[in-house]
Amino acid sequence: MALEDFTTEAYTDPNDSNNNYPAYTTYYWYKNAKGKMSTYATDTSVNFETGYTNTGKIIEIWNKNGDGVGSYSEATQDKRDIWKHIQAKYKEGWYIPSRGEWGAFADYFEITSNYDTGSYVANSENFRSTYGLSDYYWSSSQYGTLHAWRAYFLNGNMTYLDVSSGGYVRLCVTF
Repeated sequence: MALEDFTTEAYTDPNDSNNNYPAYTTYYWYKNAKGKMSTYATDTSVNFETGYTNTGKIIEIWNKNGDGVGSYSEATQDKRDIWKHIQAKYKEGWYIPSRGEWGAFADYFEITSNYDTGSYVANSENFRSTYGLSDYYWSSSQYGTLHAWRAYFLNGNMTYLDVSSGGYVRLCVTF
């Protein structure tokens, strides 16, 4: 697991008339795919190759950009979709963990609620500075045609969120 959340630097896109973009810290899972996704495009198992495979599948689908081919054929790209920003990292072996991989990570470190390993502390910002974790992270696993799974550390569980909502991203690598 990466030691920090994934972020982008501010950048310019010469192919876009509104070409100055801010540095992003949260991303859409795939904003314009909401309601257009195949329910079986990704896997939610605990196998430690699942996140890598899921990430590759969604990057491939995202790159088709609504060309009429594949299960997301009507879903156009959004400049804040995570799949745009992680492609170089994916080529280096980094990927977005699956639902099962996030669950295994939380179980291994005994993260049960509010980032805590046993005692409750009301101010979750203390946990952010101690553990370096944000409240919630996207997984690479879908939940139906409208949502994707996320690790929700504030409550210590896996839940799902609308794919057009913003969320944090933490990459991982297997070696």
